[in-house]
Amino acid sequence: MAEKTIKTGVDQLIELLKRVEKIEMSKAAKEINVPLKTLQKWVDFLAEEGLIGIEYKFTTPYIYLNKSPEEIE
Repeated sequence: MAEKTIKTGVDQLIELLKRVEKIEMSKAAKEINVPLKTLQKWVDFLAEEGLIGIEYKFTTPYIYLNKSPEEIE
């Protein structure tokens, strides 16, 4: 029997960040279809854990992986 994997919204966010180098937080929310406030909470937690970095250009937050994809697996 094939093993099924359940993917969470956070999994989708990590997969998105593996595909793109850096993305605006609002675009990431649209891309994975979650409210911006929800994404902000996830990003805050993941940034505290050192997985994701946040960079501000003027007032626009951009997010990126702080660790290589291999380290996250």
